This record gives sequence, structure tokens and C-alpha cells, in this order.
Amino acid sequence: MAVTRADVTLTADTWTDLYAATGIAVGTAVNVTNKGSRKVFLAIKLAAPTGATFGYPLFAGDIGNFAAVDAAEVGLWAYCADGAGILLVQD
Repeated sequence: MAVTRADVTLTADTWTDLYAATGIAVGTAVNVTNKGSRKVFLAIKLAAPTGATFGYPLFAGDIGNFAAVDAAEVGLWAYCADGAGILLVQD
């Protein structure tokens, strides 16, 4: 069963390192759900991306859906352009 971590609240217009924000080791498989009311983008990259719409979109209020990030990825970043996004991250 997945371990649920405290929600990650994103700062508007800033890429957030989800592994660092949750304390999960880089490369661990995780599931990410958008619990907030704003669209969030996820990017699997070693360093923070540039640009506001880079990555995979997670739409607001779609609690039943999640992004599954495989093990051995180099990094995981989240971005919310127009307000504080809220993500649930499970490993």
C-alpha cells in the first residue's frame, strides 16, 4: 500500500522539486494527485524546467486521477502558474 505524505502546496509561478518537498528519495516511484483548484504541470527532469507549460498537465479537481511516476526517474518537478496548487504525493 502507498504511503501518503503531507500535501505539497505550490507557490505560484515557481517550479517545485517534489522529491525534496516530500522527503522522498529521488528515483522512488510515486503517484501524484492534484487536490487543488488550479491546473498543475509535472516534469520529470534533473533540474527545474524553464517555461510555464512544460510537462504533463494535472487538471484541477480530478481527484480520481493521478500521475504515476516510475522508479529510477532523475527528478520530479511541479508548477502552478496562476495560484497555489495542492498536490497529494504517495510512494
